[in-house]
Amino acid sequence: MSALRFKTCFLHASLPPGAKPEIIPGELDRGAFFSPAEAVKQWEAGEMLISPPVLFLLRLLRDNSLSAFIQQAADAAQEFERGRLHPACLSPGVFLAPLKTPTIPPATTTNTLIVGKRRLYIVDPATPDADEQQRLLQKLDECQAQGKELAAILLTHHHHDHIGAVNVVSQRYQLPVRAHPETYTRIPPGFLVGEPLRDGETIPLGQAPDGGDGWLLEAIHTPGHAVDHFCFIDNRYHAAIVGDMLSTVSTIVIDPPEGDMRTYIESLRKLERRPLKALFPAHGPPHSDGGALIREYLKHRQEREQQLVRALTDTPQDLSALVAQVYCDTPRQAHALASRSLLAGLIKLREDGVCEEQRGGWRRSARVSTNG
Repeated sequence: MSALRFKTCFLHASLPPGAKPEIIPGELDRGAFFSPAEAVKQWEAGEMLISPPVLFLLRLLRDNSLSAFIQQAADAAQEFERGRLHPACLSPGVFLAPLKTPTIPPATTTNTLIVGKRRLYIVDPATPDADEQQRLLQKLDECQAQGKELAAILLTHHHHDHIGAVNVVSQRYQLPVRAHPETYTRIPPGFLVGEPLRDGETIPLGQAPDGGDGWLLEAIHTPGHAVDHFCFIDNRYHAAIVGDMLSTVSTIVIDPPEGDMRTYIESLRKLERRPLKALFPAHGPPHSDGGALIREYLKHRQEREQQLVRALTDTPQDLSALVAQVYCDTPRQAHALASRSLLAGLIKLREDGVCEEQRGGWRRSARVSTNG
């Protein structure tokens, strides 16, 4: 589910005649036996968690004889080695493709998501790299060959590491691009303009993987990191595609004047009120408990603000001095980016009456200093 891959051996063993398998207590919390079809069915109903490599093999077992499965699994392993996108699925109906992009370290990839079962939406076709684009196009061609419909492109926001393949995908498949109205003014022309997204709008996905009807993707406006930022949450499995609202490899930079700390925190709280399960960020692997990750982010932002308040004195200090104190746990090479989020935090504290800008530096407000 991320750019990092592990090679794992799966073994096939036959029991002696008359023998029956059993669960041995010990390292397992609990165990049970399922046919491949039953395990996949429970996963598609959202009733069972299965790691993506095991899910892939279970689907092969469900659809093939044992001998055919062994050959197909071997063939697929070779294709993955050659660069074919691995079907890493943490939530039914969401396919994740981590593709190389020129983004902010430590991230090296941006996740493109393909959402749906028969009617598909491509979220953030991001990579500008021609080879990486070919990997994505191969996957989309496979989807079409399977009779699936490519419906539209959805964008979380306009930042360059999220839109590198928009024109290529839009033109190749004649797909409209749906995004915040502001996004259209920020990205290079050459795509089919679709209907702008509206906050709270629901996008029909068709039949869910478990066969249920009424499967929808809700578009939620979440500014703060960018004024045009949208997230997408499905109503069946409560999976959230969150773009740059959160990351599982780093924190999120809030860069004024467009980035606004107060608005960003309000958007996080807007997401926190949803019953989220799997969360798909733009950078890093998915998180199985979206609500927990959002709470961690809110706690982290609160702790950073408290550190900043403690660092303020009656004497004005410039950003570099404050960054050295507040981000003492962060490598110095990241301080330039950290200073942008710190500035966003200072602006919020100024609005709260906690600090003020004076003589090119930042100090505690006179009211706070006087009142202790």
